[in-house]
Amino acid sequence: MIVVSYYTDTYKKHADELAKSLRKLGYKCDFDHVGSRGSWKETTAIKPAFLRRKLDEHKTEDAILWIDADAVVHRKMEVIDRLEGVDIAVYRHLSTTPYHSKEWHNFGQCWNGTLYLRRSPFTIRVVEE
Repeated sequence: MIVVSYYTDTYKKHADELAKSLRKLGYKCDFDHVGSRGSWKETTAIKPAFLRRKLDEHKTEDAILWIDADAVVHRKMEVIDRLEGVDIAVYRHLSTTPYHSKEWHNFGQCWNGTLYLRRSPFTIRVVEE
């Protein structure tokens, strides 16, 4: 597995810290600098195409793991290291905050700050769609 991410000028220092924390724990990483697309929403909207490209670039890896550039990893990611037979994994946060609609609250939120993508036809299809 290789950890991938991208960052804008504003997040370079954060991305450097993330890379340092990953390498210290023995993880490989591949981060790209991207120019701002004008807004946070537009810049984050390039993530699916970026992930698809990284799946192509890292064909020798069984999986890629996206981590937001402003994160830091403090210890081995044992849960992720043990994933077997899983194509896609995300963190699902069950929230009790009142601003969620009842339907959304019952489901919870899938946070995409960390995404595990195993190389498979299903994963490729999901990322492309």
